[in-house]
Amino acid sequence: MTGPIRDTTGERIQDAFVESPTRANKTAVETFDLNSINGPLSGVKWDAFNYQYPTTTQEIVSLYEGGLSGTLKATVTLNYTDATKKFLSNGQVVL
Repeated sequence: MTGPIRDTTGERIQDAFVESPTRANKTAVETFDLNSINGPLSGVKWDAFNYQYPTTTQEIVSLYEGGLSGTLKATVTLNYTDATKKFLSNGQVVL
């Protein structure tokens, strides 16, 4: 890799992805462990999730401990500006 050292792990992963000759015309997507971020989900233990799409502009992720039939630990609601889901309007976490 050439150029300056990138600041975050995500930036370094993206650089490695983009520079790979076998990945021409592809898009790098950064993923992360929800249990490792600081914020409302920090410390929430879960091992299963369910995704719902109640409208064309909304997604709801439910996090469970003990599998999908276990205890609901948190719900994350994401609202997008339109059906393309390119831009997030707002979101809410309910524990």
